[in-house]
Amino acid sequence: MVLTTKITKLLGIKHPIIQGGMHHVGFAGLAAAVANAGALGLVTALTQPSPQLLAQEIEKAQMKLRPDAEGKVGVNLTILPMFAEVDYEGYKDVILSSGVKVVETAGRPPGEFVSAFQNAGIKVIHKCVTTRHAKSAVKKFGVDAISLDGFECAGHPGEEDIGNFVLQAQGGRELDVPFVCSGGVGTGKQLAAVLMMGASGTALKVQEIEREFPGDFSKIHEYVKGENYRKSFQETGDTESSVWSAGEVMGLIDDVPTCETLITTMVEEAEEALKLGPSFITEG
Repeated sequence: MVLTTKITKLLGIKHPIIQGGMHHVGFAGLAAAVANAGALGLVTALTQPSPQLLAQEIEKAQMKLRPDAEGKVGVNLTILPMFAEVDYEGYKDVILSSGVKVVETAGRPPGEFVSAFQNAGIKVIHKCVTTRHAKSAVKKFGVDAISLDGFECAGHPGEEDIGNFVLQAQGGRELDVPFVCSGGVGTGKQLAAVLMMGASGTALKVQEIEREFPGDFSKIHEYVKGENYRKSFQETGDTESSVWSAGEVMGLIDDVPTCETLITTMVEEAEEALKLGPSFITEG
């Protein structure tokens, strides 16, 4: 049994699995490993300090792809208000010239980016936290697919606090374009289910400041900025010196397999669950 879906057909990948565009995690090695395992691996654009470094990272990922890879390497481009000026046009131009065929956009409406990418033959997935936003992205900008971000996801889950058990069912009812479930999925049975539905330390300091200055982000910026957890991830390994964006799926992680082993295991479990039908709900 092969899990062929609208997304696998649209993106030209073997498995209906997409690696999240994780800040300071989505580097060439991870994206290529995911693609080599048959899924969509994403290089995170804003993890790279400049468009030129993004170009180098994409090239690294492409060079790591095996000739027989049945997945693809794409790019996540998150468009958000930033404390420092971001050369989004430069990042866009790098993506256009890189040869990637899939881009995931997130943050503010992607507008002019969509048409530029699509004119270059690039498929655009836009990340949304409600079906209302998703339908608007399809109608106004013509995005090719939607990543529906439930409250379980890490990073920027929006302000709607809708869990995936409801959100994905809404997507199945209301969306006419392919969509993927984003956040909280870490097992094959979960993959089957969504297919069927169409740190302490520093963090405690942040909570203390938020209670004293509610709504004033400037008071906590120095504690939660991405540079802090970049140092934790890549330099120090210190789990207490930064606030991490981690999704609820971490509760399902009890080992550290390779990307290929993880994806193959998830797909095989999903296939078995779909063969069994509803009985897997009571057996698992």
